[in-house]
Amino acid sequence: MRCMIYHFVTGTGAADQLHHAMGLEPSLEGTIVDLTDPLNVGPLAQAQQQSFSEMRTQFRSQLQPPATHTIEVSDLERVLEACNELAKSRVPIIWIWVAPNAADICSYYFILQYASKYPDRIFIVNIEGLPFLDDDGKIFYPKKLDQIPPKEIVKARILARPVTANELELDTDAWKKLLQENAMVRINETGRKIGSRPAEFFDEVLLGYCLPQSRKLHAIVHQAQHKGGLMVDEAFLGWRLWQLAEAGKLLMQADPSKPFRDAEFKLPSAPAAVTTDAETPTAP
Repeated sequence: MRCMIYHFVTGTGAADQLHHAMGLEPSLEGTIVDLTDPLNVGPLAQAQQQSFSEMRTQFRSQLQPPATHTIEVSDLERVLEACNELAKSRVPIIWIWVAPNAADICSYYFILQYASKYPDRIFIVNIEGLPFLDDDGKIFYPKKLDQIPPKEIVKARILARPVTANELELDTDAWKKLLQENAMVRINETGRKIGSRPAEFFDEVLLGYCLPQSRKLHAIVHQAQHKGGLMVDEAFLGWRLWQLAEAGKLLMQADPSKPFRDAEFKLPSAPAAVTTDAETPTAP
């Protein structure tokens, strides 16, 4: 009997690439579960009488300026739905696709908390440190799954292997540690090791792409991501720019009728130098 695969990926870009790969390779066919809430930023511990999804929905909604729409987060429910199918039948299995970035690794930790009762049916596809060919046929080492062409994702299916008992123990403990720390930022340190950092961790890089002239939020964030190497979603980095403006480190101009990503930011002008009579230069 052919296995039913639940493919877990983080982000719609990764889901799109995997979907195209399925069209090239029938053995990959299954259900793609796209986790849309990257867990490398934001709180992880919910308050009493608050569900995890409610807490993450509240956090994601707060990343936008006031009076914008609520962003519903339901990743946990989708993980549980897949686990329920594993409980009903011996046919389904889970593949967790993991690239070397904090969002993917945090998703992997998160899924294990609920799927670990089916240890022989959890597989990991770990692409860390492995070479792939880009669309021009050149070798590169991807940091995200959505960077890999579909035909290369087809090749990557041979990487799928069962998560070991030792990994289950260590990686579920790693998630519990992150829950206790409950930081606002999590980064990939080495391998699959995740470190907790404060909310301000990326601010210096963001400020480095701000100028005395106004720049749109999405332009600043794009450069911080692609030139500064910040593997963090636009919503969180945009929120940090907003917070920097609230703290007086940036000037912000936003039109409420336009998307927040079109808001403009610039560095404050340096105050004019004040000289005393004694300091006033004299003509030669």
